[in-house]
Amino acid sequence: MDLLETLGRRARLSSHAAVELASLPHAAVKGWLLDTPRGKRLVFRAVVAQIYFTAVEPLSLFLTIGGLLGFVVLVAADGLLRPLGLAHLGPALCARLVMCELVPLVFALVLTGRSGTAIATELGSMRVNYEIDALDVLGINVDYFVVLPRVLGVTIAATALTAVAAPVGLGAGWLLGRTLGMLSPSIGLFGWLGAIDVVLLLEALAKSALLGLTVATINCHHGLGVRRSATEIPKANVRGSVQAYLVCFFIAALSSIIAVMRSSVGVSR
Repeated sequence: MDLLETLGRRARLSSHAAVELASLPHAAVKGWLLDTPRGKRLVFRAVVAQIYFTAVEPLSLFLTIGGLLGFVVLVAADGLLRPLGLAHLGPALCARLVMCELVPLVFALVLTGRSGTAIATELGSMRVNYEIDALDVLGINVDYFVVLPRVLGVTIAATALTAVAAPVGLGAGWLLGRTLGMLSPSIGLFGWLGAIDVVLLLEALAKSALLGLTVATINCHHGLGVRRSATEIPKANVRGSVQAYLVCFFIAALSSIIAVMRSSVGVSR
């Protein structure tokens, strides 16, 4: 009975936390729809600042990561497929791996360690310093003025980074591979980039947006969960990062399974 009670209690707490996470973006968007135009201008500035911090400042880092991912995938795929006479399948395979699998997930993990921890720390400090309470006393919608800019900014930044860094990664990977003599000359740069079609791009952008939304929402939740002690802020960082990592891996795995099943259904038809 004690084991069942413990499992039931944990299941109840987990479901309650999941409901809170799901309701956080909803409350933020609802506040945006109901607030004044002046409030919307302030939120817009905060969104732009979050995008700048998340995507523009570390752009060189993400481009470097995208280039390394592209290089590794192109060289590995070409080295495995060329001896089997399947080099012509390399562009489509590499485009899917880089665009839809590796870049969105790896970028989400990097964003968790950089922007996610910053969000949790900032909101935790605001809670400890009674800034959140002051906003509540003034009748200001915290979900709208505090949560929405961070969630929207990270989501837009993650999507934009994938749209920019994934094609650049394929191009840089091809250039580095050809320079080092590790890629077959039979397929040129436009052969690799030509494998990126509209459906693939939209799928990659949707996945990146979902992962960015997940990272921002989870860290906002844990940052606001800090109470009255500054010692809770590092714990909120750890909880937010670990939970974001797990959820991102789950989303990436689930989306990959769905894509494989959809492709299998298409082939069988």
